[in-house]
Amino acid sequence: NFYTQFMIGDSILVAPVTTESTTQTKVYLPTSTTWYKHFNGTYSEQPAGDQTVDVPYDELPYFIKAGEVLFMQMKGQTTTLRQLEPFKIVILPNSMLEAEGILYIDEDLDNPVKYAVVKITFARDLITFSSIVYNEFSLVSDSGKYGDILVLGVATQVTSLTINGRDSKKFQYNQKSKELVIQSDSISETILDSFIIKMA
Repeated sequence: NFYTQFMIGDSILVAPVTTESTTQTKVYLPTSTTWYKHFNGTYSEQPAGDQTVDVPYDELPYFIKAGEVLFMQMKGQTTTLRQLEPFKIVILPNSMLEAEGILYIDEDLDNPVKYAVVKITFARDLITFSSIVYNEFSLVSDSGKYGDILVLGVATQVTSLTINGRDSKKFQYNQKSKELVIQSDSISETILDSFIIKMA
């Protein structure tokens, strides 16, 4: 309920199960926007308002506000190893088919003077990656790569794709789920590069 759910930042709402031996939880999703529910690695649109959701024992239910871009990275045993993991991108458009997200990354946790800010903007058929580097920030070797890019809510068939002007065939479109997956091995750019992906 309202007293046990909480926000992480301004875009992710977590609604933990607080009653023993139950697989349901109540959640209130603010009506100012639409939401996406994350479940077992998949995403689905979730109506706003009061509701009860089913939750398996091994899942922590959370919801993402529409209009957001998530940067996701697998955990590593150390900070250095984690830096080598690619950034998977999840784009969750709002009703205007727009989304935006920002990543801040620094070179040294103890002295974050050298850093970069990455902004991803989605608008209908364009994904724009803008990167600004401060104080000669640089990446550890083999780090800063992009993983797969998942775009939700793509209502029309995608038949062609260009990445920074290069034609790419390494994408999959699922018309039933309205999801587009751009495969990581088609993206040579890193998080320090500014570029555009265009869908048609």
